[in-house]
Amino acid sequence: MGRNQFRKMRRRLVLLSAYTAICAASGSTFDEEAQFILAAAAAGRFTSPYWVRPEALPALFGNVVKVKDGALGVLLPNPPHYSEVYTWFNAEQTTHPSQVDPAKAMKMIVSARGHPYPLEVQSKLREVALQKGFQNPCWITEANAKFQFGGIKVGEEPFIFTEKGAETRMYNLEQVMLPYGVSKMMSALTGKPYPPPVQQALQRIRHEKGYTSQLWITKEWMKDDDISLKKGMQSVRVTDDRGKARDYYNLDQVENSGAVLSLRSSAERGSHRNAFTKQVYSTREQFSLKAAAKERGYKSTFWFTHLEMMFFQPPLKLKAEEKPVWVRFSKESGKSKFSFAIYNVEQVVDTEPVEKHLANIS
Repeated sequence: MGRNQFRKMRRRLVLLSAYTAICAASGSTFDEEAQFILAAAAAGRFTSPYWVRPEALPALFGNVVKVKDGALGVLLPNPPHYSEVYTWFNAEQTTHPSQVDPAKAMKMIVSARGHPYPLEVQSKLREVALQKGFQNPCWITEANAKFQFGGIKVGEEPFIFTEKGAETRMYNLEQVMLPYGVSKMMSALTGKPYPPPVQQALQRIRHEKGYTSQLWITKEWMKDDDISLKKGMQSVRVTDDRGKARDYYNLDQVENSGAVLSLRSSAERGSHRNAFTKQVYSTREQFSLKAAAKERGYKSTFWFTHLEMMFFQPPLKLKAEEKPVWVRFSKESGKSKFSFAIYNVEQVVDTEPVEKHLANIS
């Protein structure tokens, strides 16, 4: 290694060790190359670690924070393909430096999968939400509203977003029939979700009756001596896709729900589960999650997606610089696979909302 190369490397290491650049939108750090560029730009000029793109300011901090006139930004290529270049400004280059902080940023407007919408869409959806008083940060397409969230409430109007001549009709989760549509109706005995026809019927019944539990038990299990119903409770009859009708009880109708849950197989103990639905992940997913938990030192076996964080009361907040675990999931048919980012319960600032939720559905 030549002397000049050595000097450059030493300067790079000094800069990276002395300064960590943080995205004001997500609270996450930049990749190493971007870190070096931003650290070099900040050296002797800025002490704030937060950087932001000017087009993100309205979506994150309203119209209060703006970039100062004459401020010179830093050009950064956008990963993963680096085909686009964006300009970033340090918090100290804005009119309100103390406001440019991930902890003070407004909630990102997200899709049903928890992915943030483009910044220009963020601003428009936030404006509509303020006008109509929506508190939920999640917006979904009309198709999702109809097929995954039980349909649209009577009289609700969509927000129509037009891009390149194509219209997209969008609804806030507060405008749909089943805002908890991401949660599945499951067997209280196996923890497995029911097939689609039964799933849809039980979702509708749960909504109509006001049940809080997602767990159900069939009538034949009521013969167990340890299980008893609350006074006056009636079963509901649901027909599956094979034309077979069965009678179901929601766990809210059972007097001693603990007796139902005690019937579950002891093999399920220690299994990794979804923290919102308590559903047990499949065998393939179990291997991935157990490996990730072991590598990161997590003791909790409960996980959740970014979207599900918002369904807890109050909504969950991740600890600083927490990274998700990417797990490859299979749909019920087993033919379609997709990767999903999920988080362990130990990655949140306060676990109490999770503990209360699990107690209510167990």
